[in-house]
Amino acid sequence: MKHLILILLTCYSTLLNSQGLLNNLKGCYPFDGNAVNNATTGAMYNGTYGGGVTAANNRFAVPNMAMQLNPGGPSDKIFLYSTGFINGAQILTASLWIQHGGNMNSEIMYHAAMCGVTESWALKTIATGQGPIIQVSTVGNPCGTPVPVSVQSGIVNGAWHHIVFSITTTGITLWVDNTQYSTSYASMPVTWGGNYPIIIGGSSTNGPVTYTGRIDDLRFYDRVLTNSEITDLFTNNPSCNASSGTSPQPAPTVGNYCSAQNNALTGNYQIDLNGFNYNFTSPNNTIGKVVIGKTTCGTGMARLDVLDNVIGNGIYSSCSAPTSNVAIRGVGGNLQFANITDIFGVVGESLLGTNNFTGVGAGVAGFCGPMNSNTMPQGQSIGVYGNSVANGGNWAGYFEGDVSIHGAVWGSQYGWMFSDRRLKKNIQVLDKVSERIKLLNGYTYYYKTDEYKNHNFSEREQFGFIAQELKEVFPQLVNEDKAGFLGVNYVGFIPILLQSQKEQIEKIEAQELAMLNQQRQIDELKALVQVLVETSTGKFSSANNAQSITLENNSTVVLNQNAPNPFAEHTVISYNIPSDFSEAKIIFSSINGVVLKSVDIREKGAGSITVYASNLSNGTYSYSLIIDGITIDTKKMVKE
Repeated sequence: MKHLILILLTCYSTLLNSQGLLNNLKGCYPFDGNAVNNATTGAMYNGTYGGGVTAANNRFAVPNMAMQLNPGGPSDKIFLYSTGFINGAQILTASLWIQHGGNMNSEIMYHAAMCGVTESWALKTIATGQGPIIQVSTVGNPCGTPVPVSVQSGIVNGAWHHIVFSITTTGITLWVDNTQYSTSYASMPVTWGGNYPIIIGGSSTNGPVTYTGRIDDLRFYDRVLTNSEITDLFTNNPSCNASSGTSPQPAPTVGNYCSAQNNALTGNYQIDLNGFNYNFTSPNNTIGKVVIGKTTCGTGMARLDVLDNVIGNGIYSSCSAPTSNVAIRGVGGNLQFANITDIFGVVGESLLGTNNFTGVGAGVAGFCGPMNSNTMPQGQSIGVYGNSVANGGNWAGYFEGDVSIHGAVWGSQYGWMFSDRRLKKNIQVLDKVSERIKLLNGYTYYYKTDEYKNHNFSEREQFGFIAQELKEVFPQLVNEDKAGFLGVNYVGFIPILLQSQKEQIEKIEAQELAMLNQQRQIDELKALVQVLVETSTGKFSSANNAQSITLENNSTVVLNQNAPNPFAEHTVISYNIPSDFSEAKIIFSSINGVVLKSVDIREKGAGSITVYASNLSNGTYSYSLIIDGITIDTKKMVKE
């Protein structure tokens, strides 16, 4: 509550100061170049200019709101003729802003004496070994014996300074940038008289203009201002118009001018816009920049340059407008230049300063919720990162139109999918997919582009599945979006097609093997029938000396085809193992290379193995004869 009362008192005090500055205001000269009197009290004119006086930017860089004094002829000055209020005044206070141009030992402003021979008072610049100073002096009784009295303070060339001086019967008080300097002298009357002008830009004796620089917002009072009123003039720039109140322009000496003394903040500073805009202008499109965060004066890389080495957020923007919510908007456009090669709306860079980078870095990062929901892998530097996990987001990235990608795409659905065995568990071979594929249909179709314009569908003919049908057969390949529409993982269908093709190949090979066995049996039966016919009829073939023999070589390695093949419950495999080999075995494997059984053959010579497989799944298998570590032969057998 105490803080609230203090704030209210401070605001009320500022308002009273601004209103009080209209009391006893005798003249207000804004030097805005239009010579319009819009003050409610006092005389407000820009005066009469000589040829060397031009309009210039004021201390807020607003064009034509200050006057530039340049070296020239005797008339190149500003003459203020409406100064009758000085007649007989016992107190005179002047407030003005100046930007000194460097010409030394010159008079910024003076009042001609009623005798017309010298100044009654003057505001001057004086050269010293330590730089220029501001001096206010008076000669007391201008028509009598001069009694010079002065007070002075240092200034900086090229910087704007606020000057206030009061001349009374007891002394002179000077304020420079809200710092007070005073001198006093013996009491004597101030007998200024006559309607002589106030002259800005030169003295009454040297003729040509000797002061160079800018002047802005000159005011005259016939009373001494309070310290709080001088502070108000220095910080708030109150208007000369009673209805205007305090101007929203900022205190010009909050901070420093780079070439002037440092005016560091001693507390938080707030600017209430009150429905108005705060504009940083750059006349005629000159290069003017706003730089935030640098410890020394300097220019940035952009119009707005923000540097942060402490908090970690260069710019943090939040928007909660009722109709439009765009926190930061970047627009790049080639509007007036013919040879621009690069145009970007927003550029984000992630720069790694050290080699031991262990966090996460993204040039542009977008989150559907708080940043603490970030799932970006540690130690990664990424150009653009999107996260839709937090706060129920729909899409991590959403593009309307074609997307061009130059490089590999890694993900769980498209492009280069992670398929390393080390990342997987519960691995199983697809089985009997051919039967399920027969339940599917392929279609040609067109999208409803008129009805669903926001999807930006292609108008060309498409090939694909109906997601609802595919979901009945392979539900793993169908997913549903936030709006309830189904999508198909066509890439995931590739392993299914591959396995179906293998199943067909295995069936064809088994059929071919069965046909060969059948043909061999037919040939054997035909030969047997021929022998029986010849024996029973006594009719033999034309080769009367024909005979049958069996040739055998016990040193030959033989692995015969199992019979029968295909088989249902059991089959027999015959073989011959020469006696000069030391170790032999037969290994049974699945079609995928998984070893099912290994049988050692201990007896040499001819032999056989009866294989029982009633509990074995239907399919194609292989068996290999290995002697002394060398695979001699491999054959396939089919279980039905």
